[in-house]
Amino acid sequence: MRQALLDSGFDVPLFDCDPPYHLKDGYRSDLFPVVNFGSDPAGGFKALREILLQGPLMCGEFYPGWFDTWARHIISAIHPVI
Repeated sequence: MRQALLDSGFDVPLFDCDPPYHLKDGYRSDLFPVVNFGSDPAGGFKALREILLQGPLMCGEFYPGWFDTWARHIISAIHPVI
């Protein structure tokens, strides 16, 4: 997919977003790694720092609550500020 984007003329930074427990498995040296998390930002950024020894830490997806999925209704509290 990365090469298809480059071949199509996209000239933007590309990144790979994984949850903390998949960062090492999903790491690619040709993509900037970012982490997704919800309830533990410190733990997410700590896991990201283990594979990204220097440079900025970025959250690619932040889940302050949860959402429904096919055939399952999930109810969870979302912080009132959000």
